[in-house]
Amino acid sequence: MLAIVFRNSLESEIRALLRECRVPGFTEIGQVLGDGETGPVLNSFERPGVNSLVLVAVADGEGERIGAALRGFRDAAVARQRGKPVPLHAYLLPCSQVL
Repeated sequence: MLAIVFRNSLESEIRALLRECRVPGFTEIGQVLGDGETGPVLNSFERPGVNSLVLVAVADGEGERIGAALRGFRDAAVARQRGKPVPLHAYLLPCSQVL
């Protein structure tokens, strides 16, 4: 299972990247709050913004391929921002379908 967490402002780019990677389906959870490398995202006056979480069930080896595409996207965005962190993270987790 590939879990991708990103700022909502990146939603169209992430969806386009998933299409380019021929991801057949995914689940998106919006309005995700948190705090991390790029700072708090709490949908409040003091800490505006929200994240999204996309879950993609992938076959063995596909997570690394999609992760590499995400890494390339992130690296290009960091370069455009002169080294400033981009609110995009991905995690590859073991997953078994039970139903």
